[in-house]
Amino acid sequence: MKKIPEGVKVYPLTSSQSTEMKALLCSIHKSVVQIPFYMITGKKIDFELMRDAIKEEIKRNDCLRLAYYKKGINYFQYFLPEKELPEIPFQDFAGFTDRDMMAWLEKDAGKMVKFDKGEPWRMKFFRTPDGRSGVYINVTHASMDLFAVFSFFKDLMEVYDAMEKGTEMPRPLSRFEDVMQKEFARAADTEKMQQHKDFYKAYFGQYGHAFYAGIDSMRQLNALRKKKKDPDLFYISGIDPFHDKTERLTNHISKQDTEQMQSYCLENGVTLSALIYMGIRTWLSRHNDYTRDVHVSDLLNRRATLAEKRCGGCMMNPISLRTVLDEETTFAQAVQTVTNVSREMMRHCDLSVIDVDAAINEIEHRKIFGSTTASLLYTVVPHGAFVPPEGWDVEVGVVTIGYYIQPMYMGVMPNLLDGGMDVYYEYRTHLVNREEMQDFFDSTMKVLKAGMHNPDITVGQLLREVLK
Repeated sequence: MKKIPEGVKVYPLTSSQSTEMKALLCSIHKSVVQIPFYMITGKKIDFELMRDAIKEEIKRNDCLRLAYYKKGINYFQYFLPEKELPEIPFQDFAGFTDRDMMAWLEKDAGKMVKFDKGEPWRMKFFRTPDGRSGVYINVTHASMDLFAVFSFFKDLMEVYDAMEKGTEMPRPLSRFEDVMQKEFARAADTEKMQQHKDFYKAYFGQYGHAFYAGIDSMRQLNALRKKKKDPDLFYISGIDPFHDKTERLTNHISKQDTEQMQSYCLENGVTLSALIYMGIRTWLSRHNDYTRDVHVSDLLNRRATLAEKRCGGCMMNPISLRTVLDEETTFAQAVQTVTNVSREMMRHCDLSVIDVDAAINEIEHRKIFGSTTASLLYTVVPHGAFVPPEGWDVEVGVVTIGYYIQPMYMGVMPNLLDGGMDVYYEYRTHLVNREEMQDFFDSTMKVLKAGMHNPDITVGQLLREVLK
């Protein structure tokens, strides 16, 4: 362990950071706790100037100065007063293909960021086959979540513009260290934490135990039922570190379909995340004996205040989004129910996913270590979450690591070039194949279009007529 600078305060991990580190139990590949992203722009970048901009960004964005070490089984962190810019390699893909470029990025994405050995992040510059400019960052999830990456890219572009034009620097970012202090204070409020636990026990308890509706159409659950000689088993083990290999499937939602979805949400006072969940749960129900009970994890952006929205760090926490819907429920009623449940759960999102699961298990009495009824993790990034500065036509994407901790991760992100949305599926290959995942996307869109066209269509009709 490197010597900690004198006068620097050492902190434990926050609940959000601890949740991310829990992933190390679920995979033999430590790269699963990092997020690799790229930004590509048609603006001609002077990469020497971009290096200077990143030096400035390290000063402005304190999450880039986070350092970590491990003591026993626990991780600790501190903020460096200053940090030198590591070497940033450059690769020109002129004369190569997009596939060559992605292979180069994926090779780095799957290589571990040694966050507790002095390398919490690394960057690369590149020129695309069609001559555009790219900046890539591979960063430990403890330092940045999805929205922190967006904040980093946006501020970096603004700093670059200021340097290029000789104008005043953009307004300072908020300090993650300050936000972290508030998170520790909330976690120390034992009365409030107990209220959060009581909420989850009451919500899950009203329906009885939850049910694992898997993306693999009950194959995994039935195999475990047979092994345990328990035909009523309702959960699986969520810890399977040796079957973590994944593949990536990407689909696109057109601008027209995106605008229709946004209009439906605006007109009906529901969230885009709830709308998309309705497509997810319908497919899961259809492929799991038409179950009424679907439980997934919705990765929530907890940045509520302006200070939280303008800082780096990791602040996302999944909520245990479970709904039990009768087939007579209409599409409109279902999406409104999901929205209401999500908003209620947001009030309790300071409770870590570990404590949420422990609270639920007090009433479910699951006997297998690491057991779960949540079959996937998804997150939806709405348009407006990331608005590039003027003059920057930007494409932002996440690079596959090749491994994941759950059966599937689904990410929905705005496509900044055409106004649509991109949908990423990272799925474990021993559970499902590419054709099944493509059917997942196609069926989700079919459900959403049918429901938006006729909000009075019932859940049963969606299951048995739309998804035949």
